[in-house]
Amino acid sequence: PVITMPARIAQSGQGPPPAQIVLPMASGALAYQCVRAFAAVGARPRLVVGQPSGCAPVAAAWAAGTDEVPPGRAVTRVGVLAMGDPPDGPDVLAAARVSGGAVLAVAEDDLDEIVTLVADHTGLAVDLASAVAVAAATLVDMREVFKRAGKDVALSPELLDAVAATHARGEQSIVLLNRR
Repeated sequence: PVITMPARIAQSGQGPPPAQIVLPMASGALAYQCVRAFAAVGARPRLVVGQPSGCAPVAAAWAAGTDEVPPGRAVTRVGVLAMGDPPDGPDVLAAARVSGGAVLAVAEDDLDEIVTLVADHTGLAVDLASAVAVAAATLVDMREVFKRAGKDVALSPELLDAVAATHARGEQSIVLLNRR
């Protein structure tokens, strides 16, 4: 039998399922099926989906507050996400709304820098589609925080706000610091 990733997480006994999942989107099938699989094990994580700005019809519908996903031309350098008329777009919109998540258009000019940032900080080589997901998760450049607040700051105001919002919902947060 096929065991889904959410079922493995639930069966592992290693803790609760994630409060949020962040994925890149082409057709929408991955995002929608992840939401369905988590629901099958009783979990309802927030769904955050990123689309490259050159091909972001679902993100455009999200921003417009509509359920209609108009077909468009896929003009993106992220070829694996190039789908101008994603068949699961309306389902992804609905899942993101119900979960308190979002569907975001990610600036393609930033993707190479994100690939480098991930490699520099983790040692992992990621493709442009993975960079879309990382960008949708929101990166904070601590160099800019240090310029605003000084070098004694360990956590960005953006992170502190996100932790406060998570706690306000009665959820837990885990912050991992890599001190060099």
